[in-house]
Amino acid sequence: MTEKETYALQQQVALFNDQQAFQQLFKHHYTGLFQFAASIVKVKEVAEEITEDVFVKLWKKRASLPEIKNFKIYTYVSVKNLCLNYINRQHNNA
Repeated sequence: MTEKETYALQQQVALFNDQQAFQQLFKHHYTGLFQFAASIVKVKEVAEEITEDVFVKLWKKRASLPEIKNFKIYTYVSVKNLCLNYINRQHNNA
């Protein structure tokens, strides 16, 4: 999926609450984001939850999706930040 195609889907989601377009974004980006999260947190279930949380937040803020110029970078940074938050919480609770 090209950046142009991704951006078109972002607009569909933002303008029309298009769940199918959102599902396409999810399906296309989920695996890479999940693997990235798993490489950081080392726990499959936590990586799944973090990755899904990113998409839940995107859906909740779908009206602002067109403001995201590079969806891939935005989602990877979001996953990284949630992973680091998780690691910090684990460290503080130890």
